[in-house]
Amino acid sequence: MPSAKVISLSELKRWVTSSVSRMKTVVGGNGIAGFRAAPTRSGNNDQKISSQLDYGKKFVKDGKTYQRLNWQLNKDAENSTLKKLAQQDSHYVWSTADVEVVENPSDDQAKTATEDVFNQLERNITQK
Repeated sequence: MPSAKVISLSELKRWVTSSVSRMKTVVGGNGIAGFRAAPTRSGNNDQKISSQLDYGKKFVKDGKTYQRLNWQLNKDAENSTLKKLAQQDSHYVWSTADVEVVENPSDDQAKTATEDVFNQLERNITQK
């Protein structure tokens, strides 16, 4: 049975990938470090999804610019386990992913980059 963190990350992925514009927002490289990439704070996203992606710093590697994305749990999570973990340290980064910054990505580029981001996030989950 998948852990609560894995389920939350899957819900976040479902939310992001349900719209090409959401994918482009997350992977487009226009985010400011420390601000939320997904999901929006509207409705009950924080409670239902229970986690969020925040933009991290941009960096250059091998001549390409990347932006780090940080996955964190929400203090308002419906799931009691996730809520407790988030309330202990709401700024703890449970996983990270690096996405190459591509200005105005095509739909296909956004889809491919988003899939890569979530694969990285799944691989990098910490167990704290």
